[in-house]
Amino acid sequence: MEFSPPYKPQTTESKRFTFTPVNLKLVNDMIKQGEPFKLNNELIEIIEIVCRITNYQETHNIIKFEFEDNNNCIQGIVYTKGDLTRPKALSDYTYIENGYVHIIGALRKLGDEVKCIVQSISNVNTYDQVHYHYVKVLWCYLVRNGILHTPSQAADNVMADLSSRFNNAGSSQNDYSNLNEDQAEVVRAIKENSKEYIGLDRNRIESLVKRKIKNLDEVLSDLVRYGFLFIGDDNLTYYVS
Repeated sequence: MEFSPPYKPQTTESKRFTFTPVNLKLVNDMIKQGEPFKLNNELIEIIEIVCRITNYQETHNIIKFEFEDNNNCIQGIVYTKGDLTRPKALSDYTYIENGYVHIIGALRKLGDEVKCIVQSISNVNTYDQVHYHYVKVLWCYLVRNGILHTPSQAADNVMADLSSRFNNAGSSQNDYSNLNEDQAEVVRAIKENSKEYIGLDRNRIESLVKRKIKNLDEVLSDLVRYGFLFIGDDNLTYYVS
C-alpha cells in the first residue's frame, strides 16, 4: 500500500494551518491544560486523529460521535442544516460501529466540555493506515521536542520523506536486523501465522515460537514500544506493524 504525505498545509490569505497528527492521549493532555490548546507551547489549530468510533447519534441539526483510542475518549460534533442535505464533512464516511476512522477537526470548548468539531471524517479500512498514523504522531513528537531537526525542509517535504521510508520498510530484507534473537522470533511467529485484522494473543504466540523464550511478556512489551508490534484495543491481541 502506497502512502502520500500525511498532511499538507492549508493556506488562507491571513493564516497558514497545518494538520497536527495526535492521539487521544495528547488531546486529553491539551484539554487538561486548558485554552489555548498547545503541545510543547506550540499552538495547535487543526488536529488529525485515527481512532475508533464507539457511538453515533444523528438529530435534527447535529451529529454526535464518541471517539476512543486506548481508553482515551472525546466527543465529536458535525453541525447540519436541519434538512436532508448530507454534511460535506461526512461525504466519504459510512458509519460502522467500533470501526476505525480518520478525522480532521478542531478542539472547541462548548459550555463546560471540550469537543472536536469534525471538519472531515472517513473510514479507515486497513491496519496499515492505523500504524502509519502512529508513525506520524511519533515523528511529529520527535520534531516538536527537538530530537529530530529539519530546519531546511518544508513540513510536507519532511513528511514525504517519512512516507518514503515507511513504504520502503516493508520490502527491506533487514527489517528486524536490530532485534535480538527472541524479539526476531516473536515477530516471525506473528507475521507468519496471522492475517490482516486477525492478530495473535499471548498464549498463541507462545505456542508458535520455535525457541523457548523466558520473558515473553517483556519481549512483547518491548516490541510494542519499539513499534514493531501493534496491540489491539483489547490489550490482548498483537499484530505486526
